[in-house]
Amino acid sequence: HDAFGMSRYARSVCERWAAAGFLTLVPALYDRQQAGAGFDDVEQHPERMAAARSLRGGLAWDRVLQDVAAACNWLRQQGKVGKVGILGFCVGGSVVWLSAARLAFDAAVAYYPSDILSLSDCQPRCPIQLHFGQHDTLIPIDGVRALLAQRAGAGTGLPAFEYAAGHGFDGPSTRHDAAASALAGERALAFLRARLA
Repeated sequence: HDAFGMSRYARSVCERWAAAGFLTLVPALYDRQQAGAGFDDVEQHPERMAAARSLRGGLAWDRVLQDVAAACNWLRQQGKVGKVGILGFCVGGSVVWLSAARLAFDAAVAYYPSDILSLSDCQPRCPIQLHFGQHDTLIPIDGVRALLAQRAGAGTGLPAFEYAAGHGFDGPSTRHDAAASALAGERALAFLRARLA
């Protein structure tokens, strides 16, 4: 999920991927701090935005990765899946970036991973696809381009796409950009279907 936890949006993403034929699971990453935390309509309710930011600031990467690893293992134990992928948005995109480097996933898709520049030393061990908004005020696109150019120069290029949109372009309300969301969704779906078949 993104910075707003188990919101209506997070649940809708899960339902969207389930409708596309995937067995889906959303780990509630804030549960260690506040069980079931989810924040909707944050633009109209500043106190919800503040609460979400507080929980996001309280995340400890090692514990997050423990929870994500448990979710991955649970999916593998279901007997219905052979390969497991991970997809995330914003802070969830950062979780994807870390998980692709440190956990045993078969494919990964990260939408605007908010911590990618501070976690630039991560080396994904599975195929990963990245999506960024050119007008993202949280993730400077020039920094992203520099990181991608550095990786390409080292022979470890990463497939990344840019969109004429801002941060959270797949998300709800005023952040949503229908064209960017649709195109990124098509690319992510094709990428995961090809690698998780």
